[in-house]
Amino acid sequence: MTRGFARLLRRLAAWGVEQWVLPDAWAEAAADHLSVIPLRPGLILSFEEWSDDAVLAELPTALLLPAGVAMVDAVTRRFVDWAEGSPARAGAIVAPSVRPVGGRRLDQWASRSAPILEAGLPRDGWSDEVPE
Repeated sequence: MTRGFARLLRRLAAWGVEQWVLPDAWAEAAADHLSVIPLRPGLILSFEEWSDDAVLAELPTALLLPAGVAMVDAVTRRFVDWAEGSPARAGAIVAPSVRPVGGRRLDQWASRSAPILEAGLPRDGWSDEVPE
Protein backbone atom coordinates (compact mmCIF):
# COMPACT_ATOMS: atom_id res chain seq x y z
CA MET A 1 0.00 0.00 0.00
CA THR A 2 1.08 3.54 -0.60
CA ARG A 3 1.42 6.37 1.91
CA GLY A 4 -1.60 7.93 0.26
CA PHE A 5 -3.75 4.92 1.16
CA ALA A 6 -3.04 5.27 4.89
CA ARG A 7 -3.68 9.03 4.75
CA LEU A 8 -6.96 8.51 2.89
CA LEU A 9 -8.17 5.95 5.44
CA ARG A 10 -7.33 8.27 8.34
CA ARG A 11 -9.05 11.23 6.70
CA LEU A 12 -12.17 9.18 5.98
CA ALA A 13 -12.18 7.94 9.59
CA ALA A 14 -11.89 11.54 10.80
CA TRP A 15 -14.86 12.33 8.51
CA GLY A 16 -16.88 9.67 10.38
CA VAL A 17 -16.53 6.47 8.33
CA GLU A 18 -16.80 3.41 10.58
CA GLN A 19 -17.30 0.61 8.04
CA TRP A 20 -15.18 -0.19 5.00
CA VAL A 21 -15.88 -2.25 1.89
CA LEU A 22 -12.79 -2.71 -0.24
CA PRO A 23 -10.90 -5.11 -2.51
CA ASP A 24 -9.69 -8.33 -0.94
CA ALA A 25 -6.03 -7.36 -1.45
CA TRP A 26 -6.50 -4.14 0.56
CA ALA A 27 -8.36 -5.53 3.59
CA GLU A 28 -5.38 -6.55 5.72
CA ALA A 29 -3.48 -3.31 5.07
CA ALA A 30 -6.60 -1.30 5.88
CA ALA A 31 -7.04 -3.16 9.17
CA ASP A 32 -3.40 -2.50 10.07
CA HIS A 33 -3.65 1.22 9.30
CA LEU A 34 -7.00 1.70 11.03
CA SER A 35 -6.02 -0.23 14.15
CA VAL A 36 -3.60 2.48 15.28
CA ILE A 37 -5.85 5.52 15.03
CA PRO A 38 -7.71 6.82 18.09
CA LEU A 39 -11.20 6.37 16.62
CA ARG A 40 -13.52 3.41 16.30
CA PRO A 41 -12.51 1.98 12.93
CA GLY A 42 -15.57 -0.26 12.82
CA LEU A 43 -15.89 -3.09 10.35
CA ILE A 44 -13.81 -4.03 7.34
CA LEU A 45 -15.35 -6.21 4.65
CA SER A 46 -13.52 -7.33 1.55
CA PHE A 47 -15.47 -7.66 -1.69
CA GLU A 48 -15.32 -11.44 -1.29
CA GLU A 49 -16.60 -11.32 2.32
CA TRP A 50 -19.50 -9.10 1.31
CA SER A 51 -21.40 -12.05 -0.10
CA ASP A 52 -25.13 -12.44 -0.54
CA ASP A 53 -25.36 -13.67 3.06
CA ALA A 54 -23.39 -10.79 4.57
CA VAL A 55 -25.15 -7.51 5.29
CA LEU A 56 -23.64 -4.15 6.09
CA ALA A 57 -24.11 -2.70 9.54
CA GLU A 58 -26.00 0.57 9.92
CA LEU A 59 -22.76 2.58 10.12
CA PRO A 60 -21.29 5.35 7.99
CA THR A 61 -19.65 3.31 5.23
CA ALA A 62 -17.05 3.87 2.52
CA LEU A 63 -16.74 1.71 -0.59
CA LEU A 64 -13.19 1.96 -1.95
CA LEU A 65 -12.85 1.23 -5.65
CA PRO A 66 -9.46 0.77 -7.27
CA ALA A 67 -8.74 0.69 -10.96
CA GLY A 68 -8.77 -2.64 -12.75
CA VAL A 69 -10.63 -4.84 -10.26
CA ALA A 70 -13.25 -7.31 -11.42
CA MET A 71 -16.79 -7.13 -10.02
CA VAL A 72 -16.67 -3.34 -9.50
CA ASP A 73 -19.97 -2.76 -11.32
CA ALA A 74 -21.78 -5.38 -9.23
CA VAL A 75 -20.26 -4.22 -5.94
CA THR A 76 -21.04 -0.58 -6.71
CA ARG A 77 -24.64 -1.34 -7.66
CA ARG A 78 -25.10 -3.37 -4.48
CA PHE A 79 -23.60 -0.56 -2.39
CA VAL A 80 -25.85 2.07 -3.99
CA ASP A 81 -28.88 -0.16 -3.40
CA TRP A 82 -27.86 -0.54 0.26
CA ALA A 83 -27.38 3.22 0.72
CA GLU A 84 -30.70 4.02 -0.97
CA GLY A 85 -32.47 1.43 1.21
CA SER A 86 -32.78 3.89 4.09
CA PRO A 87 -32.43 7.69 4.32
CA ALA A 88 -30.49 7.18 7.57
CA ARG A 89 -27.69 5.26 5.81
CA ALA A 90 -24.54 7.20 5.05
CA GLY A 91 -22.36 5.84 2.29
CA ALA A 92 -19.51 7.20 0.22
CA ILE A 93 -17.94 5.73 -2.89
CA VAL A 94 -14.23 6.48 -2.93
CA ALA A 95 -12.67 6.29 -6.38
CA PRO A 96 -11.21 8.41 -9.11
CA SER A 97 -14.13 10.47 -10.43
CA VAL A 98 -13.52 9.34 -13.99
CA ARG A 99 -13.73 5.65 -13.05
CA PRO A 100 -16.42 4.07 -15.23
CA VAL A 101 -19.02 1.99 -13.44
CA GLY A 102 -22.00 0.62 -15.32
CA GLY A 103 -20.91 2.51 -18.42
CA ARG A 104 -20.91 5.93 -16.71
CA ARG A 105 -18.24 7.91 -14.88
CA LEU A 106 -18.82 8.01 -11.13
CA ASP A 107 -18.95 11.80 -11.14
CA GLN A 108 -22.00 11.53 -13.43
CA TRP A 109 -24.01 9.36 -11.02
CA ALA A 110 -26.89 10.89 -9.11
CA SER A 111 -26.12 11.36 -5.44
CA ARG A 112 -27.57 12.94 -2.31
CA SER A 113 -24.46 15.12 -2.15
CA ALA A 114 -21.95 16.58 -4.54
CA PRO A 115 -18.65 14.77 -5.09
CA ILE A 116 -16.05 15.51 -2.43
CA LEU A 117 -12.40 15.74 -3.34
CA GLU A 118 -9.90 14.17 -0.96
CA ALA A 119 -8.62 17.68 -0.24
CA GLY A 120 -12.10 18.47 1.12
CA LEU A 121 -11.94 15.77 3.77
CA PRO A 122 -10.95 16.81 7.29
CA ARG A 123 -7.30 16.66 8.18
CA ASP A 124 -6.77 14.12 10.89
CA GLY A 125 -5.15 15.35 14.07
CA TRP A 126 -2.99 12.30 14.52
CA SER A 127 -1.06 12.13 11.22
CA ASP A 128 2.27 12.73 12.92
CA GLU A 129 1.63 9.94 15.42
CA VAL A 130 0.61 7.26 12.94
CA PRO A 131 3.26 5.43 10.94
CA GLU A 132 2.62 5.05 7.26
